[in-house]
Amino acid sequence: MQLRLCLRPRTGLDNRRVFFTERGEAMAQEETKKLNAEIPAALKKRLDVYCSVNDCFIYHVVTQALKEYLDRKNAPNS
Repeated sequence: MQLRLCLRPRTGLDNRRVFFTERGEAMAQEETKKLNAEIPAALKKRLDVYCSVNDCFIYHVVTQALKEYLDRKNAPNS
């Protein structure tokens, strides 16, 4: 199943993102925090190309990659 990300209009302190299925059904709503990280230029280019070719958002790819990495390392959830 492919998820699509929809940014909600910012109203006050509302920092949530809503994911939709291919059929347009809302799936999950999570509070978000900003993350600023420097990465090698070549890695950023690969990420841009991947997201463009696969019609996805950098936010989703990075979030999924971090979750998988932390799960493999058995990092605590909180």
